[in-house]
Amino acid sequence: MKNILIVEDEPDLIEILQMIIEEGGFNCLIADCGAKAWSIFQNEKIDAILSDKNMPNMNGIELLKKVRSLSNIPFYLFISDDSFEKHLIEIGASGILSKPYDSKQIIACLDFS
Repeated sequence: MKNILIVEDEPDLIEILQMIIEEGGFNCLIADCGAKAWSIFQNEKIDAILSDKNMPNMNGIELLKKVRSLSNIPFYLFISDDSFEKHLIEIGASGILSKPYDSKQIIACLDFS
């Protein structure tokens, strides 16, 4: 079973994401900030990361850069506005997902070998 790390600082959104991920047949690990996610990433086998862009204690962009220094696992960033942020792809994001969450889009991005 693939381990998906969710990085989100809003408890209600964590609950929604966890339900989507687990119903998709994946194991879910959770961090409420980038610093905790980095610690989990270093100590667990993580197959993909879904991270909010804006968080305290290391934001999603900082986390992405640190993860990319060690790994090329799928890493998707959640953004709150409708603008597509091309620079996020250029620095290593596998893709951008908009809030509110689309469960089909989330599961589709995790459908990798």
